[in-house]
Amino acid sequence: MSKTTIDFTAAEVAKLPPHQRKVMTELMAGLTYAKIAELNDIALGTVRSRINRARETIKLDREAGLQSGADSAAHPQPREHAPRVSKSSPPDEAK
Repeated sequence: MSKTTIDFTAAEVAKLPPHQRKVMTELMAGLTYAKIAELNDIALGTVRSRINRARETIKLDREAGLQSGADSAAHPQPREHAPRVSKSSPPDEAK
């Protein structure tokens, strides 16, 4: 499975929530995930999660813009996010 690379503009990153915007700005500045984690005093997994969610938000915003065409600038649509999936273990099955 190949990983898709997405290039971001400053305008797209500026629309992100503050915690995502901060890590994306640092990533765009060339910092490693480990350095971003260290500077923000957060776990490496948190950095990965924030970057992944930021990329997904930008992707969804782009898709919404393509679907609505010129109308999107005049009437921005609310962002739709994928539902969060719990990573907890499945319930025990009855035996």
